[in-house]
Amino acid sequence: MLAHAMGNNYLIPDDYYLVPDTSNTHWSSLAASRNNVPAITVEIGDRGKTDLKEIEFVKRGVINVMCTINMLQGQTFKNEHPLYLINESFIKSNYSGILYTLVGKGQYITKGKLIGYTTDYWGKVLEKYYSPISGIIVSGKISPAINKGENVFRIAEPADEYKE
Repeated sequence: MLAHAMGNNYLIPDDYYLVPDTSNTHWSSLAASRNNVPAITVEIGDRGKTDLKEIEFVKRGVINVMCTINMLQGQTFKNEHPLYLINESFIKSNYSGILYTLVGKGQYITKGKLIGYTTDYWGKVLEKYYSPISGIIVSGKISPAINKGENVFRIAEPADEYKE
């Protein structure tokens, strides 16, 4: 309900009930969920930068959430048809080097598509990244410097509805 009230076009349901209560966390939404407190996580910007349009969108959404749960009075809205991003896949780098991405955040790609590669510092290709699923690029590393073990891409399958 709260995620719909934010007005986002994309929603990524998190299965916090799968995270053991003994796991330490730095996510306030997980801590809230563990205590039966409704919570949402909003991510905006890229590389630590936001613009006024993004800030206004979040401000409008947070005020709408507060009206939805009767913290504030006001007219509410709801995104009736968000696209759910489920069954996420993460691609990690097996090498350190220079990353070249061939796709952008929000782009739809098909399974098996070449989406990027890593070279050594002299241009020799060390690793190619192919999409393991058809889906939407949720995030991708932007900096060309890549270290072994880092997440390169996060891809999720779109769904018109989400069933818990």
